[in-house]
Amino acid sequence: MKRSFLVVIAFALALGLLPVSAPERALADVDSRPLEPQAGSWRTYVLSSGAEIPVPPPPGNGSLATAAELQELLTLQAQRTPAILAAINFWNDSPAFKRWTERELGLISTRGTNTTRAQRNLALVHAAVYDAVIATWHWKYTYHRPDPTKLNDSLLSAVPLPLHPSYPSEHAAIAGAASRVLAHLYPLDAAALEAEEVQAMNSRLQAGTNYRSDVVAGQALGRAVADAVIARRGPAVDGSNLVWDGTGQLTGPPGSGFWERTAPAFAFPPTTPLAGNWRTWVIPSTGAYLSPPPPGFTAGPPASINVSVLLPEAQSVMDQVALTRALDAEGARRRGVIAVWGGVPGNRWNRIALDLMVGEQLNLPRAARVAASVNTAGADAIYVPWKTKYTYWTARPQTIIRQYLDPTGTWLSFRPTPPDPAYSSGLSTVSGAVSEVLAFYFPSAAGAVRAQAFDAMQSRLYDGSHWGFDNQAGYAAGTAMAPQFIGRALNDGAAPTAASSRRRS
Repeated sequence: MKRSFLVVIAFALALGLLPVSAPERALADVDSRPLEPQAGSWRTYVLSSGAEIPVPPPPGNGSLATAAELQELLTLQAQRTPAILAAINFWNDSPAFKRWTERELGLISTRGTNTTRAQRNLALVHAAVYDAVIATWHWKYTYHRPDPTKLNDSLLSAVPLPLHPSYPSEHAAIAGAASRVLAHLYPLDAAALEAEEVQAMNSRLQAGTNYRSDVVAGQALGRAVADAVIARRGPAVDGSNLVWDGTGQLTGPPGSGFWERTAPAFAFPPTTPLAGNWRTWVIPSTGAYLSPPPPGFTAGPPASINVSVLLPEAQSVMDQVALTRALDAEGARRRGVIAVWGGVPGNRWNRIALDLMVGEQLNLPRAARVAASVNTAGADAIYVPWKTKYTYWTARPQTIIRQYLDPTGTWLSFRPTPPDPAYSSGLSTVSGAVSEVLAFYFPSAAGAVRAQAFDAMQSRLYDGSHWGFDNQAGYAAGTAMAPQFIGRALNDGAAPTAASSRRRS
């Protein structure tokens, strides 16, 4: 008779096959309730449903193919070394897509992906991961294949066993989906990403949690999901391949208050002027959340900006940056806030979301659901201020300060001013939207995530790259659109239950 899971874990510990924390982790695994058996019916982002991509049935439990696969797992079990165990634990980290989120954030940084494209890329990858998880769950609970340890007493899993069927492998599906979309977005890194995909798949064989046919089917499913995402949300479909022809810019003589090439780099063209027209994920359009005109703006024709209205704001920005540069406790605090919120908005917000998922012990389908919500909200929320920026073409504070308030004409913001119009702030908009989405999913953390959003907004005032009204308008737009993402979550079929939300993926 099959020995109990706790006995297996104890034996594995004696052999040195598991980290010392495994007994505590294993206690949750004696619960035999299935994990989110209905997740395969949850609403997807790109696929028509979790059943869209067919997956053939696995080999039968008594088949020669299954016997051969079990023998392979026993052979791999005998070959476990500390290095292999470290790789198993690396890819087994929770949630199962965490390493791929971290990988994408690293690529965004090393490849210098600009803000709008970074938020778009994060949405593509996490929508693909979520749809792959939902599709995987559909087929898991179609075939109900037990994990390989159920058929052989000698096979010891190197990690706590999930509470769901093994076919197809969710880790392989995530790897196939994430690596393939990332390779599409970062072709120079395609070979490295494919190698990591194989490592992630092999880790499930080395751990003894899945048959080879589980990971092969999972990889094929994940890759098919990725192909659907690329085909249905690719550059030619969402408009991100269009190139600005230089028309539509509001301008005037130097000092007129409209955006000008910003010192010291004087980069041109400005960042992705057409991103405000890219296809959204959830909100009906970017125009639905276009901010009202900024202070001093008159539509015309011709459009104009009353610079005298901006001058008190410009002095305030100078004062704020002086406080930031001060060598005292307040200056240090401000510089710390700026450092935390430097870079693309999705960097910090994804790390906050991952921490919340781990803290709440969300299982994989629910964690993937949160990640998809956060990142599609982040994409839609960055497109909205880009629509606003290239509607009003407002000058950055640095431009006005150098022209009117700084006698030397050399004043610089603490953080380099980005090469796009000021109004409104992308970080503030994303932070308003994402913080409200996270407050919905994690109500006990609502105050904390809203405080993070406030810090994000303030960071752009502390560094002098934005006007105060940029931040306020962006935050207001972000919080205004948040109900769209929350409404989708309330109607996606994933009604929360206390028992089903806990982690065991």
